[in-house]
Amino acid sequence: MRLDRPPAQKICILGEFGVGKTSLVNRIVNQTFGKDYLSTIGVRTVAHTLTGTAGNTAHCVFWDIAGEAQLSTLTAQYARGAKQCVFVADGLRPNTVDAAVNLFESLKQTSPTPFFASLVFTKADLISEWARPKDLRQDIDAMDWRVFVTSALSGKGMIALTDHLAAQALRTQATQKH
Repeated sequence: MRLDRPPAQKICILGEFGVGKTSLVNRIVNQTFGKDYLSTIGVRTVAHTLTGTAGNTAHCVFWDIAGEAQLSTLTAQYARGAKQCVFVADGLRPNTVDAAVNLFESLKQTSPTPFFASLVFTKADLISEWARPKDLRQDIDAMDWRVFVTSALSGKGMIALTDHLAAQALRTQATQKH
């Protein structure tokens, strides 16, 4: 263990079953997309170093949490101590946006520590087929979180998301030093 670097920051990936959380993590960490779908059971953790635009690095551990529409006690425990939470929704399934909002609200109420939140829409490669509820924009604006439209398949939007996660991690890392 290196003592000259800060501890790894915890980034939780949350959302309903089948929205693409694991594919998102695989694209961020390995720059790959696998067509084989394996459902996450419980939680899968992946350590990765994020690099900011200035070349600074932040050591992170992604917690890819099994999908659910409502916050369970177990998921709340998994999320404990996270510096960032990424709520994932599938652009083809509007109900997954509601699930992401519900997870965010529940976690915000139960988390003992504050966290940065982002909303990530997956499947941008199929955006012409997205179902768009008319009140979606209003709900998202009310949440005061960063929104990203991504595709783990094509890589669209992944650089912007990764840069944002790195910048937030670096900000948190800088405040922990003081």
